[in-house]
Amino acid sequence: MGISAAELGAVEGDVARAHTLSLEGFAPESGPAIVPDQGRGPEALLVLREQLGYMYEAVELLPERLRFVVTAYFFEQRQMAEIGAELGVSESRVSQLRAEALVMLRDGINAQFEPSPEPTPLMREFWTYAAS
Repeated sequence: MGISAAELGAVEGDVARAHTLSLEGFAPESGPAIVPDQGRGPEALLVLREQLGYMYEAVELLPERLRFVVTAYFFEQRQMAEIGAELGVSESRVSQLRAEALVMLRDGINAQFEPSPEPTPLMREFWTYAAS
C-alpha cells in the first residue's frame, strides 16, 4: 500500500474516533448511558433553589401549630410521639396536623407555578390566616 505501519495505525485511530452512532438505534434504557453528562444542568439547579425558597417561605406562612409540626418533623427529624407530647396531643393528631400542613404547602407552592382561578377552601383559610 505504500504506507508505514505507524501511519496505518494513525488512520485506524482516526476512523475509530470518527465513527458516529445513532441514538435512535438504541433501546430507550441504553441510549442515555452513552450521553456523558447525566448531572443536573445549571437551569435545573436554579429551578430547585427557587422551589426550595418557595417551600421555606410557605412554611413560614403556615399557622404556628402547623409550622411547628412541619419544622419539628421534617427539619429537626423528631418523632411524632415526641412532637405530640410537646403539643399535648396524640401521635395520631400530630399525623393529621402534618397532613393538613402538607396539603396547604402543596397548594400554596403549586399556586406559585400554576395559578388557578379559584382557590380551594383550605387555601382561602391559609391565605386569610397568613394575611392577618
